[in-house]
Amino acid sequence: MKRAIERYFYVTLDAVGAFIAYHFFGWVGFGCWALFTLLFILNQIHEAMTTTMTTLLSRLPDRCAMCHREIVDEGGTVAKGLEGETRIYHEECSNKLESIRQQVLTSTQ
Repeated sequence: MKRAIERYFYVTLDAVGAFIAYHFFGWVGFGCWALFTLLFILNQIHEAMTTTMTTLLSRLPDRCAMCHREIVDEGGTVAKGLEGETRIYHEECSNKLESIRQQVLTSTQ
């Protein structure tokens, strides 16, 4: 019930803001009010989606960047991938990545 009253209050406040903007500044004021309101609502949506994404990503288990299996008990090795970004790998996958990296370096020389 409290949330519904709060929504009605904000809708009423928006309507009063639109009326005041139109009354003093005409259509330009109404357009500015509409733009401000739209940006405010889009910002709220973006914050809600970012919070949801962060929460869901924190619940996912870590996965190996090479074999995509979960890293559960054995721990992981943080290493730079072939493209240069930092990723997490199983120990054996990290060793495979090092051997691939060495092969690439020897073949380019």
